[in-house]
Amino acid sequence: MNFAILVGILFVLIGISIILRTVLNIDIPIVKIFFAVILIYIGVRMLTGPFAFTNIKSGENAVIFGESTFRSIPKENEYKILFGHGKIDLRDVDSTDIPEKLTIHVLFGGADLYLDKDIPVKIKSDAAFAKAEMPDGRNTSFGNINYENSGDSTRQTLYIESHVVFGEFQAFHR
Repeated sequence: MNFAILVGILFVLIGISIILRTVLNIDIPIVKIFFAVILIYIGVRMLTGPFAFTNIKSGENAVIFGESTFRSIPKENEYKILFGHGKIDLRDVDSTDIPEKLTIHVLFGGADLYLDKDIPVKIKSDAAFAKAEMPDGRNTSFGNINYENSGDSTRQTLYIESHVVFGEFQAFHR
């Protein structure tokens, strides 16, 4: 955001605040609200914009501030869910497309993972101030939890690693 626009908005808000205080005797702490909004804006930009360590955008393998359903495994073998909800449906994935490892990151959001019962799977989930629930009903809020099913022994095992912070990860067999 251009600095001149930022200062212009601040002056307009201060002017509105003075008018409201003088005419209607309403005291709105415009400057405090303005600076709080700026801090929130900077924080969100650090997570999603050019300030970010990795530029994460909604698309093939990520959802930010929204909801999405994924029905395939992305090239990066990784899903990112920030401030949103993602449904990851791997029930119809061809066994030749199964990667060695799949990673799911959830931050302030939720992820539902749907797996075919015939695909052998090993899930390792790390949770911090979150909920990570496995297909057998076991869950954790802090620490890690592991799950393994044998499935069809002729098929390749799918290794899934999930990292959940202030969110929810649930895995289901359907």
